[in-house]
Amino acid sequence: MTRFSRRSSHPLVLHKTVIQSARLRLVSTTEAHAEAIFRSFTAEVTTYMFPKPAEQLEETLAFVRTSRVAAEAGTNLQLTILSNTNSEFLGCCGLHGSSSLRTPELGIWLKQQAHGQGYGKEAIVALVAWAGQLNIWMLMASSIR
Repeated sequence: MTRFSRRSSHPLVLHKTVIQSARLRLVSTTEAHAEAIFRSFTAEVTTYMFPKPAEQLEETLAFVRTSRVAAEAGTNLQLTILSNTNSEFLGCCGLHGSSSLRTPELGIWLKQQAHGQGYGKEAIVALVAWAGQLNIWMLMASSIR
């Protein structure tokens, strides 16, 4: 997997990312978020998604640890979406690297109770603006040749 990069001399530290928007705070996903993710990543939320919900909390913890390792390696950014007003857990979003893509893929899901309030759009707009502001690119081996 090729690292996310940006055209700057300053290193990109993904596992400490915090992105603010009007109503939301997107923070790097940690084990502190695992229980909320486990409870909220339900069959209803994942109807048209891959992967399916975890059956045990340990599966979600493994996902969080894997995401953290990938963020530290600079190949994936997994964020937890929190409300600015009360830090309520709303869902997750991220920039996901792939060896077949020249740019990261966006991903998002919200817990059932957060649907229909514009949080998804706000989170993605904030994430894209953040990435654009930092001029982040996915530098693939094929584009370097």
